[in-house]
Amino acid sequence: MAIDMSKVQQLKTRLTQELSRGGSGGLSAKFWRPDDGDNSIRIMPAWTTEEPFAGQFWREVSQHWGLSEDQKGPVICQQQTPGLDEACPVCAFVEELKKDKNSAKSIELAKEIRAKKAYLLNIVDNSDPMYTAKDVAEYKKLRPDNDVPFEAGNPKIQVYACPKTIFDMILNCIMTNDADITDLQKGNDLTINKTGKGIQGTRYAVTPKLKSTASDVSVSDTLPALDRVGYVMSGPDLISMLTDGVGGDYTALLPSDTAAAPPSKVVNRHKASDDDLETQMSRALRA
Repeated sequence: MAIDMSKVQQLKTRLTQELSRGGSGGLSAKFWRPDDGDNSIRIMPAWTTEEPFAGQFWREVSQHWGLSEDQKGPVICQQQTPGLDEACPVCAFVEELKKDKNSAKSIELAKEIRAKKAYLLNIVDNSDPMYTAKDVAEYKKLRPDNDVPFEAGNPKIQVYACPKTIFDMILNCIMTNDADITDLQKGNDLTINKTGKGIQGTRYAVTPKLKSTASDVSVSDTLPALDRVGYVMSGPDLISMLTDGVGGDYTALLPSDTAAAPPSKVVNRHKASDDDLETQMSRALRA
């Protein structure tokens, strides 16, 4: 399915404005993150024909992480993620913390747990394009009660939680070359170069391969539904997590249980371990 270029243009305009203001940079899919040096990837095309995501190869999300030691991965913000419209007690807590301008601790905590934006992409890592017998064995070990949703030899479609600055570079590649880089037959591979260390020192560059190439993925292969990716919690559960976690010293600033409506849908309701997808996503967002 071809890219909806009008949506690309609208998003590119908005991202440019945000960046100029100094903006921050039960699914079976694996999360991917770039290694140091050059990483060659192929971005998959639009993953649904249904609105509001038709023609999008991405899904925009805002997430909170660092809320509790028990919840190692990020939690989707239902107030700031497009398509979700629930009140978010974490956002309300952040606003209260920001009012305490004389407390460096409060300001730092507000910065740490505020909603941060990323763009979920279905990608194939050209250095690891197919599932192997080892991948099958690892999946069985991590999820012994689940059926393995792929076989050795299937295309290894992974989800990349792409930071805003890198996604802006990807949009530049599309618009500068007026090309649908996601087309399975006539699209282009991308090289993401990662250098430096740490949140402040890491730098990225995105370069498209000039010659288009066919992908090994076919239209019959199922792409992960990006609107099902992520960890969603109800308002009362979030307040409980904050109370037991980073909000424990600020109980007077936390909203009441009755102030948070339950979410419209709940996805992947489980605690994350070091091997869970949410943990890998957190690491990708912090890269």
